[in-house]
Amino acid sequence: MPNYDINDYKENDMDKFYSELIEYSKTLNIIDAHEHFVSEPEHLKRYLSFYDYLAAYVKGDLASSGMNYGLLDYPKNEGQAIDLFRKIEPFWQYIKYSSYARPVLLALKKFHDCDDLTEENIVKIGRELNERNKPGHFDEIFNATKIELILNQSTTGEKAFADSRFCYGIPDEDDCSIKLRNFFDSCPEGTYDDYINMIDKEMAEEVNNGAILQKFFSDVFIHPLDKKAALSDFEDIRKNSKMPCSAALSSAIAHEKLDLCAKYNIVAAIHTGVWGDITRLSPSIMFPVVNAHWGTVFDIYHMGIPYVRECAFLGKNFPHVHLNLCWSHCVSEQMTKNMINEWLDLVPVNKIIGFGGDVNTLPEQVWGQLNHALENLSRAFAYRIKIGRMDLNYAKYVMKLWLYDNPKRIYKL
Repeated sequence: MPNYDINDYKENDMDKFYSELIEYSKTLNIIDAHEHFVSEPEHLKRYLSFYDYLAAYVKGDLASSGMNYGLLDYPKNEGQAIDLFRKIEPFWQYIKYSSYARPVLLALKKFHDCDDLTEENIVKIGRELNERNKPGHFDEIFNATKIELILNQSTTGEKAFADSRFCYGIPDEDDCSIKLRNFFDSCPEGTYDDYINMIDKEMAEEVNNGAILQKFFSDVFIHPLDKKAALSDFEDIRKNSKMPCSAALSSAIAHEKLDLCAKYNIVAAIHTGVWGDITRLSPSIMFPVVNAHWGTVFDIYHMGIPYVRECAFLGKNFPHVHLNLCWSHCVSEQMTKNMINEWLDLVPVNKIIGFGGDVNTLPEQVWGQLNHALENLSRAFAYRIKIGRMDLNYAKYVMKLWLYDNPKRIYKL
């Protein structure tokens, strides 16, 4: 461990450490541990505009600042893009220096030599995006970022991408009601065990086709596991297929899937925090769940923002639980940067994954997300060095663990 004392440092030392760390980070191969990308052939079909930069999260802040969310939609030509920007522009001024906007500004500077979005440059940006949107563009950008592998959960139902860089994750099942209705239509006398056997076969097929994870949202586990109530609700839905899947049944099925993750040796990736009613997505929900599934490997997404300390103790207290900074840098760079230092106090460094962009469009956007994350990690580690709790070589060691070695090991890539 370092022998440095805080008094050894001059005021500009943090800048020096930051500069060395950011340069080092750009030499590393990266595993992007969470995206929702469409395949390049699908991406090539689209008309692109400045709005593709905003569609990943910035639109949420635009709506939060007062813009009519219903006006936010992808334009199909330059005229629509100009009209859309005129509606957006007053609200853009309120949020353009937010954390959500930081990756956008980084990408605008890198790929369009623009420091801002203005009515004067949005046509230029759109034309440049469409000119570059050709076969091979994904490789061009991802190779430049040194992203070796992407853990992807397509939002369009795509599974196997021709690009072997993309590793497939099984998306979360939003509502089991439809699958249950289809099950009873094909198997009217089917039992709960028959239904779980069907899910087992589906997961086996997914894993055989390359799936490396199963996605969940933590709110499915709010209802404590109650097999008796779940079986009763299962029979009620058999009698009335229009009934929605109950909380008890959804929870029981999710617990069965966690056991299947262990059976097929894939990771259970859990969304925590951030969206909507965040109280329903707290990582605290997961403590009894991970305690009931010691054979399952967990990856807890998004730092559980804003419940970042609760999330830390999931990783600290359970050896089979890992923590993922995917999306976190973008949600709040300051909260993430501060919490990195708290996590370094609390969590073994082999249990943390440092980056996932969590976007579904524009490889340029991934470049922005990654460089934002590298800035954040470098500043957090530079501070750690300054206060004498880490030396530069150890910071580089942790940087490589979080950006490459840990996700590779945890996901058996």
